Amino acid sequence: MSSHVQAILTLLKDTRSLAAQSVTTTGSDGRLYVQVVGVPGFPVFTINPTGKYDLPFEHSFTNDGMMKMGLPILVGRSEGLNAVLFADQLAARTRNRHDLCVGFDPDAIERVREMAVKAHPQESPKIWRKPGNGISNNAAPRTEFLPPRNQSRQAACTHPAPLSSPQTASRQYSPAVGACRYFETEDGEIRALEACRSFLGGKDWAVSARLKLYDASRYAFNPNCPTGDDLGWFRKIYDDLVLPAPAGGWGIARNASGPLWSAEKTLHTIKHEFSSCSWSKGVALMNFRNVSIQPPLVSSLEKMRTFKPVAHWPVMAVSKVLHFYNPELFPIYDNEVICNKVLRRFKNEFREFCMASSPPYDFGDTPIFYRNYMFWGASLLASAHPRFMDVFAEWLAKQPGVDLSKRQFDVSRLFATAYEYVIIGAYADQI
Repeated sequence: MSSHVQAILTLLKDTRSLAAQSVTTTGSDGRLYVQVVGVPGFPVFTINPTGKYDLPFEHSFTNDGMMKMGLPILVGRSEGLNAVLFADQLAARTRNRHDLCVGFDPDAIERVREMAVKAHPQESPKIWRKPGNGISNNAAPRTEFLPPRNQSRQAACTHPAPLSSPQTASRQYSPAVGACRYFETEDGEIRALEACRSFLGGKDWAVSARLKLYDASRYAFNPNCPTGDDLGWFRKIYDDLVLPAPAGGWGIARNASGPLWSAEKTLHTIKHEFSSCSWSKGVALMNFRNVSIQPPLVSSLEKMRTFKPVAHWPVMAVSKVLHFYNPELFPIYDNEVICNKVLRRFKNEFREFCMASSPPYDFGDTPIFYRNYMFWGASLLASAHPRFMDVFAEWLAKQPGVDLSKRQFDVSRLFATAYEYVIIGAYADQI
């Protein structure tokens, strides 16, 4: 028996007075998949080759969060170990997410469960079932659907209204689902876009004013734009980005310890360092993972470190200025919404994506983190339904003050913008 599995069984006995056994199998991802037997509703957990514990169906857990639930976690031990130690109680939460995190092996999960049932038939009714394959006594069911609109979170748990399937009174659905669900269906996408619009409070900069900056970008970064004219067009973007948010701008200079680069230096650096990423080159978030710009991109991003004088790499400011260089490729990232809300909601989903897709997991203000955030967006777009960008364009055309008839760009190619709005909406729809 693995020493890591034995450690969990010992802790279950010593800290919770639970006598348990285990069954294990190795997944195609190299993780050890473990089914605990003897504790009703205890879900499958995993141990990776380095000894890290994880729960395939838990998208967010922290020691602080578990303490707030009243769980007597072990101080000083990892969040993964504590989550596994109380996995049955986490699984039984009314609002628990039961959609599988990205990167785990679903065949291994089902295999180890079946092995446990076969090895301990007398315990079969108490052994955790994969949500959707029958529900054991203490395990909460999973939903493939999105929570109903305009209901309290408690009501959403009790009276579900799936987007495209008839309501079934005998089932209960968790209001929390994975971000990918909002990309995979038209109903999910529309729901996210409407939630995003409501969440942003109808701010003009979020839609109509942004489109004017896209027009300016088409001129500023046009290879045929005369020298001097390109700077004039870029200043329209730069000045709006630097303008403080209370004055109607984007406030990228906020909290800087000194002045930002000049508009001239910023324009020159972007054109020189990111020439292969321009609008005119056809590089977009949709095909980002298949193009050759990836290796030099992190190096180019690193050269923007002093664009804004702060203690760390200025991810917010750099992402915004690059977004208006190519809104088909570079998504906007900020601390207030994306970091503190969206990625906290989908923390484990993002982490598991990084682990499964090879980019090193990094959750700090670094070029690698921003590159990974782009990767995640590319992956979500790749799994999107066939009319994803058409639906986005149709929704955008209906927004107040938006006139797409004279724009200098193709709205249906604003991939990074669509990613930003839908991922924010995925968060907003669940709060």
